[in-house]
Parts: sequence; C-alpha cells; structure tokens
Amino acid sequence: MSKNKKKRTAPSQDEPILEAVPETVLTHDLAMTPAPNVEIPRNKDFTPEDFIQSVDTLTAQDIMEKNTAMPSTEKSPQKRKRSKAANFLQLALLGIFGSVLVVSLIMLGQNIWGKIEGSKIYDEASDQFNLFIPGQTNTAGAYPWNNTLSCLSGDAALQSLFDRINSGRGDGGAANISGYDQQLEQMRASLTSLREINSDVYGWIYVENTKINYPILRGTDNDYYLDHSYNHNYLPIGSIFLDAATKEPITDNFNAVLYGHNVAAGSMMFHDVTKFLNADTFYNSKIYIYTMEGVYIYQPVSIYQTTSDYQYFRTEFGTEASFLEFASEVVSNSKFPSDTTFASGDTMITFSTCTNGAPDGRYALHAKLVETVS
Repeated sequence: MSKNKKKRTAPSQDEPILEAVPETVLTHDLAMTPAPNVEIPRNKDFTPEDFIQSVDTLTAQDIMEKNTAMPSTEKSPQKRKRSKAANFLQLALLGIFGSVLVVSLIMLGQNIWGKIEGSKIYDEASDQFNLFIPGQTNTAGAYPWNNTLSCLSGDAALQSLFDRINSGRGDGGAANISGYDQQLEQMRASLTSLREINSDVYGWIYVENTKINYPILRGTDNDYYLDHSYNHNYLPIGSIFLDAATKEPITDNFNAVLYGHNVAAGSMMFHDVTKFLNADTFYNSKIYIYTMEGVYIYQPVSIYQTTSDYQYFRTEFGTEASFLEFASEVVSNSKFPSDTTFASGDTMITFSTCTNGAPDGRYALHAKLVETVS
C-alpha cells in the first residue's frame, strides 16, 4: 500500500455517515452529468422543521405559496383573516342588493295595485252622478264618462239663478230655470251622499277635454290625502284635495289651491294638467268646481313648469292689492300669452302637480273664476 494513503478514522457524532460509493460509479456520474451553472433559489426562512412539515402535511401548492408570496409562516393566519373579511363584505353587499331588489318589487307592485284600485274606487264614485250638459242628449257615449257629476256648461254665459230672475232673462223661460234648479238639487244630493261616506268631501271637479273628474277633499293637513282615497282607504295615487286652509265657500279664497298626483298610467288624478301645455287645450277648456253652494266655472289663464320653492301655491294675502300683484305675476309666467287681467273681487284656483322629473319639479295651472251657477 502507498505510504501517502491516509489512515481511515471513525466519524465523529456531528458528521453524517456517508455510505460508501464505488469510485467507478462516482467517476462515471460526474463525467456524464455536469452540475448546472445556476443559482438555486433558497428561502432563508424555510427551516428544517418546515421541510419535515411539508413532507408530512403540506401540498405542493402550499410550498409554492410559502416560497414566493409568504416569506414568513406567521402571515398565513392574516391571509386567512383577510379572506374571511372579503367574504363577509361580499355577503353584505349581496344582502344589500337583494334588499333593494325586494323593496323595488314591492313598490312596483303597490304602484300597479294603487292604479287599478284607484280606477275602481273613482269609477264607483262617478256612478253616483248623472251626466247633464245643456244642448246635448243625456245618452251613453255623449261624453267619455258615461255617468258623472252634473256638468253645467254651454255656449251662452251662465249667470246665477238670482241674476237671471232679476234681469228677466231666463234663456228659454221659467222652464229652463226650473231645469237648472233641478240639476243643482241633484248635484247637491250627490255631494251629500259622498259626505255621508267622508265629511272631508268639499265638492267635485270636472275639466273639459281631460279625464280630471273626481271628488275634492279638504283635510286637516296637506299630507293625509296624498295616499288616501275619498273613502279613507289607503291608496298610493291619493285624492284630489284642497289646501287645508281653504275656506267655504270657495269664493272666500283669493287663491284656492288643489293638489293631485301626476299618474301617467291611465292619465289619472292630475296627469292631464300636462294637456294644458298644448295651446288648443289651454284656450278651449273650462274647469268646473261643484260645491253645495253652486257651480263655479273657471277659465285657464296661466300654465308653466316651476319648482316647489316658488310660491305659486300661496293662499294667504294681507290685502287684495297683494293678491292682484300675485295674479299679475303668475299670468306673466304662462307658456301661452293671456290678455286676462284681475280686478277687485276676482278670485282664482291653482292646480299643483309633480313633473315626474326632478324631485322638486312642479306644473302650475292657474284659472280665473268667470261664471257662477247657484
């Protein structure tokens, strides 16, 4: 043996025991498989304990995430916490969107139900009245509403019965006066029957060339009849109602204000106020207010779009001069010109309804009292 050969000694306890490999095999492997000339990536935080754990419990995906995105094993619980928070947020948003959808469907259903129920309720109310238009035959189809409150109109100007009798002009004699008187009594009887259902019934309104043909209510505030019918039933489309401060008779008010919803479906309530944005309707339609005192006939003098902060619905005036100034102002606002002027003793009514556009958008229609039948 060579003298230079080192003496083999027993390995220390700290040294790993290597299994002897034949020199021919080592030489062959080194010659056939050169070491790659690349740096092997290492994670300094990956300990032998981690290796043992990875072999026993971790998946390949866990190891990959540990070596790339999470250098410290202490961050794993935080990731799980963030994941739970994200899931909670998603569930919360889903719950909110679901609630909004449910509420929207309920509101849509109430809206549809309100229109159907409202049509039924007010059709039943109109069935209590008989159509009467001087010069026309009282037959079915003479007017779109087969049965409605007595409407007194005609080409000739109508005066009060007192004025007709005192002037000696009966427009056809005593028989015609008696006919008007009979119709007025029938109208009062109809209103009396409605007042037995609800003492808040003030009268009835009918507007030519529109579907506005409803009882008029006057409550103790301006809120109740926004969503209640004349028979006290809950009704989303509400009623046509006067400002709570309105006096009786209606001519004791400088400006009597009526409110109603703009219900486009079926052109219900005050939707047809929009028809007065057409010149033909504006210039050729009269408005009839029926009360226990008589029939009051109005001529439109102004129509315009405005907002709720403009005091077009003003009802209190300190002096008559203040009202006349107000009347002149609203007439000047009109979409269509009017040569109507107001003088001492004149009064008006005002229709107020939403535009169904901006939340504070309003349509205002003003009309002057021009004829009375009492």
